[in-house]
Amino acid sequence: MHPTDDDIIALTREVCRSVLELPAEALVGDGPAAGREVLASVQITGDWQGAVALLCSSVVAETATAIMFGTELADVTRSDMDDAIGEIANMIGGNIKNRISPGCRLGLPTVVVGASVKARFPGTKLATDLRFSLPPGLLGVQVHAKA
Repeated sequence: MHPTDDDIIALTREVCRSVLELPAEALVGDGPAAGREVLASVQITGDWQGAVALLCSSVVAETATAIMFGTELADVTRSDMDDAIGEIANMIGGNIKNRISPGCRLGLPTVVVGASVKARFPGTKLATDLRFSLPPGLLGVQVHAKA
């Protein structure tokens, strides 16, 4: 079973609201692409196989980190950002996994930071590509399903 766009929208909005206390409005259609400096992903294995990836700008990632750790934006470290964005990917991915099948497992989060990073998961195809507007910028949520 593949998660629906409505499921992913609801889960992403809930994580952003409850963890970051930020509204996340889903953008309709082919809106602007989310920033590509930070990529966080989690693999799902078992009855369904694939990955969930979050893409955002460093500004979105740093703002989320400052909120999660209760620090000033200027005090955000790369290590803190990796932990925070990895945990957000883990929460969204875990909620998606729970909607798919009880026979699925969630892998550890991976975070990549760089210029124009891309999500590639060999053996999968892009099943869902959603964008959300948060006060600091855009957040992309992708689901890649085993081909």
